[in-house]
Amino acid sequence: MNRLFIIVLFWVMGLNALAQTQGIAFEPVRSWKKVVEKARKESKLVFVDCYADWCGPCKQLASQVFTRKEVGDFFNSHFVSIQLNVEKDADGKANATKWGVASLPTLVFVDPETEQIIGKLVGAGDADWLVNGAKAVLDPAKRLDALAARYNAGEREPSFLLEFIKALGNAGMKAEIQQVVKEWLDGLSVDQLATPTMWPIIMQFENDPLSKTLLTVRDHIDRFYAIPLDNQRAMVDATLTGAMVQTAIEFSTNPNLAIYEQDRFNAFVDYLDQAKEGPGKTMAAVWLNTSQLSRQGDWKQMLDAMREVEKENIFPPQLFGQYFSFFMQTLTQVKEQKAAVEAGLKWLDELIARASGSDAMSYQTRAMMYAGKASLLQAVGKAGEMKKAQKEMEKYVNLLKETAGAQVPTQGGVPETAVTSRNNIRLERDVTLNYEFRQGVPVVKVVINGHTYYFLFDTCAGITCVSDKLVNTEKLAYQQTGNSMQGMDGQVVMAEVPELLLGELTVKNKQAAVMSEHNPVFQHLDVDGTIGANIINDYVVTIDSRARTITFSSRADVSITRWNKLELWNNVPLLSIRVKGKGEIHDVPALFDTGNGTGAIGLPSVEGFEQWTQAGIIGNVEEGTGFIGTMVGGMVKTDKLYRGEMTGLYLGDSAFEKMPIITGGVGYLLLCFKTTDLGKFVLDYPNGRYHFEPYADAAVWAGDRRPVMTGADNGELKIAAVWGKEACKKLAPQWTVVALDGKMLEHVALDTPNIDELIREYGAKTVMVRDTEGKEREVGAEVFLP
Repeated sequence: MNRLFIIVLFWVMGLNALAQTQGIAFEPVRSWKKVVEKARKESKLVFVDCYADWCGPCKQLASQVFTRKEVGDFFNSHFVSIQLNVEKDADGKANATKWGVASLPTLVFVDPETEQIIGKLVGAGDADWLVNGAKAVLDPAKRLDALAARYNAGEREPSFLLEFIKALGNAGMKAEIQQVVKEWLDGLSVDQLATPTMWPIIMQFENDPLSKTLLTVRDHIDRFYAIPLDNQRAMVDATLTGAMVQTAIEFSTNPNLAIYEQDRFNAFVDYLDQAKEGPGKTMAAVWLNTSQLSRQGDWKQMLDAMREVEKENIFPPQLFGQYFSFFMQTLTQVKEQKAAVEAGLKWLDELIARASGSDAMSYQTRAMMYAGKASLLQAVGKAGEMKKAQKEMEKYVNLLKETAGAQVPTQGGVPETAVTSRNNIRLERDVTLNYEFRQGVPVVKVVINGHTYYFLFDTCAGITCVSDKLVNTEKLAYQQTGNSMQGMDGQVVMAEVPELLLGELTVKNKQAAVMSEHNPVFQHLDVDGTIGANIINDYVVTIDSRARTITFSSRADVSITRWNKLELWNNVPLLSIRVKGKGEIHDVPALFDTGNGTGAIGLPSVEGFEQWTQAGIIGNVEEGTGFIGTMVGGMVKTDKLYRGEMTGLYLGDSAFEKMPIITGGVGYLLLCFKTTDLGKFVLDYPNGRYHFEPYADAAVWAGDRRPVMTGADNGELKIAAVWGKEACKKLAPQWTVVALDGKMLEHVALDTPNIDELIREYGAKTVMVRDTEGKEREVGAEVFLP
């Protein structure tokens, strides 16, 4: 594990942290009882900001929204406001479950007379979003509790139900939305469903072909065709076709889903048997049949089936690209891999030879074929031929860009306009940055007012940060929030950065949290800031560790046809990956954190580590105790620590064995930056998807097995974590390393190597340590060595 991320005791890294702001006058005492009493006396409602220290969007609200004058004026007039840490404050922990706090930030509005929730907002928006949400609470008829009461009383007018669903959406109550929609639609007759009012609602909320509603549409399709709306027949067919094909793709691309949901799978097969002949039924059946051949390892018949699909033009071009890319990749996973790949390459060469045309679709088809060819060549280690295929792919991608201009068909068959970032910046061409590799993480060059600085590039930083030294040097405008934050001296400050240059990328008018230049991370990396989510999330970002480049784009490479899901969790990227257990493959979400240099996958809890070990997902486990630090969550201290190796981890379609994993992280599995050693990551933030392209010779690295991890704290070398039975018998976290062979360690710098490196450097035989009670003892140096 890289020493940068071993916790320096009493140090909390605050790169994502922002404190509450001065616009809203939050109560200084965090007592729920006192806040309720005050609200009753002043005839006001209660506003509660539920947050946690690690939550980036919580801090973003606190620094950028709660501070605004118009927000403060409105809230201070109508609410008594309190901030509750749902993990630390007693009243926060006590009320989180009661208030249904499932994700953060959650903003709760409470009637002090009944202490019942009357409104809730989940997530982070701007000032208008917050004020409008609060205004709805002030109107008794629009309160969530009032809407729920009307619903429970049997009100089912479509306009009311849509209002109720919107309120539930604002409250983040997804399960309740599904329940309301299902109960609503399931309770309607054919006559009630087949109307101009209800059809748009069916299209918006129904995508399950086995739902009662879509079964009704199928069985009474002429009634729905007859609804007097524009292109109605096409819309009905598209809705049923889309539901069928999407369900087939879900079962096909996730082989275990048919096992986990056997009854549903069988019901879907029966559904297809009964469905009327048409493109939807044909495409869904093709996906399922090809998937079955793939799972059986019958690659010869699978290729024959794919040839027939291509010959008969069963899929529209973009859907064929998804189908083609997925199943061609499965050739690399069969027992007869070499023969299967060779057969696949032979067919690809035939397709390429037949390809012609100089329009956008022709170029895209050839780019897709060469991408598939490069992938297969990579799987069998033919690096030279793979590079040739990649160059051909790039040639057709460039021709496609020239021909298609701003509109390029996507894999769904819908034209994709070049992505415009959320701050309305359109890149005329890709911008590529070279990064430096410092302590296991990427550092990029930044220019502000003509002066060059170096920033950590951190996908899991909730907001961009700058040092106070930079703010003073560049005379940036700033605002004090009037609150303190761990890891910083004095008050939390937000600075306005008018213009920031990342290579040829110009970023304007961004807020940044001001951190002390003495922040341990800044000092250890020798950086003046962090590039965070409020810049990164506007673009398609490609990280290529072999080239040591980070590329910003306005749109994704059109040759990529195989994508995986990317969601934003508190503004940071959550990737859909898979892990292997005892004979099963499990779908799990994982945070992708370029600011984490630990060199190991992080699993948030001890309990989770033990469960995964029992499930066969983790093996070769070693127990320890102490502190583990990450850039996402600051400090994690547990009575137990574990480290081991993952049985199998799947990124996209690529599988990797014996990946190092350790207790650490917050909320989700965490992918450290070293994961980029395995392949290129393309993060398409605007479209919520990512692509992983493995390197031809990618190999998993060995995990850190050192028995003792140390870090500097206030000029002393502290023990942060201890591993293994022998070391745990003689040492403990928080102890201080005092001397080596009697030579005192004084003024320990942040970049001091781990204790094992020091021992080798000094040639030491003994180590003097001091426990937490001040007692000193001498320990043999061999205890500290792997």
